[in-house]
Amino acid sequence: MKLRYLVPWIFSGGLLLSGCKPEIQAPTPNQLFVRATEPVAITFELTHRKDAKLEFQFTRSNLQIPGQSPKPQQPATFLPNPISTTKRSPRRTAVIFAIDQAGTWRVRARNQGQGRQWSNWRQFAVIDEDQSPVGASLSLAPSSYQGPCPIAIKATGLIGSVTPTRLRYWFQRSDGHETPPIELDLAVAGTLVAKTEMPAVGRQASSPDASWLQLVVQPLPKGTQATSPQVPYQVVCTNRRQG
Repeated sequence: MKLRYLVPWIFSGGLLLSGCKPEIQAPTPNQLFVRATEPVAITFELTHRKDAKLEFQFTRSNLQIPGQSPKPQQPATFLPNPISTTKRSPRRTAVIFAIDQAGTWRVRARNQGQGRQWSNWRQFAVIDEDQSPVGASLSLAPSSYQGPCPIAIKATGLIGSVTPTRLRYWFQRSDGHETPPIELDLAVAGTLVAKTEMPAVGRQASSPDASWLQLVVQPLPKGTQATSPQVPYQVVCTNRRQG
């Protein structure tokens, strides 16, 4: 469910001018903010016509991160609250709003009045401090096997992020074995595919190996770690005893 807010905010003094639409300079596209127990204060900086009167429009939707179950979120009980306004120059203004809800937010602005053009939407994300900005899911092939051993399990993971980020990921097996960690930069918000082959520890049919694999993702330089669900697999060796 999306919520739409219209927040008029009139700067003191000046004339109402039409024409060029404002440009949002901050926050940067898909910038991430972390909310603790209090609303997070976010600075929105714009360039605009000289001494313009501006209004803002906000939308919010629940965060959708692959591998994470959406957190229950209640609609905001009040509109984003403007805390302060700073005129950087006659054509540049910064307004600080208090955002009290986690989610994927969008904001735009225009010179106040009918017929004025809105700026382009600017998207940003707000997460709670105990929530990871990344998520992970995992699938295995085969998930069940009976035949000659040894055999490798092919693992395909999906890593998602609500914001551009640097991260480290690795695969972990139920007996504690881990693949070497890989670090990379996710240039844009979205998803990427991670793959590996993990040797399975097979057993005889009388005692089949029932193990699991999972994908672990760590945002860098810090952040809450995300793990995929533990995905089980079973291997039965028919040629000889393994392990």
